[in-house]
Amino acid sequence: MKIRKAGLNDVGKISELNKEYFHEEGRNWNELIISKNSEMFVLENKKEIIGFTGLKNSDWNNTLHIVDIFVYPEHRKKGLGTIMIKYLLKLMKEKLKGLFII
Repeated sequence: MKIRKAGLNDVGKISELNKEYFHEEGRNWNELIISKNSEMFVLENKKEIIGFTGLKNSDWNNTLHIVDIFVYPEHRKKGLGTIMIKYLLKLMKEKLKGLFII
């Protein structure tokens, strides 16, 4: 398993997964990938995308929030969502110079 930063070539697969399982309307995946205020990541297994997540920065209050966490149903219950959350928390700590969870 590998988590990597998503690129524009991943938009099709992310959109496909969203449409099939998530049903979140109006999300602009292209913008989330290319924006300076957000980052998207994909979870791969043998070069196949089996999940995605991301972070979005709110400049006005210097906060980050998680943009979705998705794992293919057949890959769930294996701790992969937890791995993605830990990855995001590490990035959040680096970006915000500290993280407070209430």
